[in-house]
Amino acid sequence: MYQKIFVAVDLEHEASAKKSIHAARQLGGESAQYIIASVLPFSSSSMVSNYLPKDYRKRVKDEVHARLDELVMTFQWQDNVKTEIYSGSIYEELTDAAKALHCDVLLIGSGRNGHGLGGNAQRVAQFFNQSVLIVR
Repeated sequence: MYQKIFVAVDLEHEASAKKSIHAARQLGGESAQYIIASVLPFSSSSMVSNYLPKDYRKRVKDEVHARLDELVMTFQWQDNVKTEIYSGSIYEELTDAAKALHCDVLLIGSGRNGHGLGGNAQRVAQFFNQSVLIVR
């Protein structure tokens, strides 16, 4: 069994996120440590950010964190789970965070409604140096 499991979820695809969390729980059981994470693909373009309210990123991040916490609570987990929000390039943020946290495995949804692999799932599988589980 895995001891430290990183689960990447896209809150815009809640059914897929729930599948990934459920699969992680089956892999790790009660004793594993879980990191449930989502990435906000914020644009670094100053042209775009000039038209947004000054606190836009913080408000979006707070809202996503609340949604992520709510999703995790539906699984009635104990203290062995934490949620994280990252922003930037999706596959880079996921692989960098999972490496920094010394995770045994990274779970990610396939990203294409079960038909092939999405770009982020493909890149995570290519660049993460530990096990990757792609959930369909």
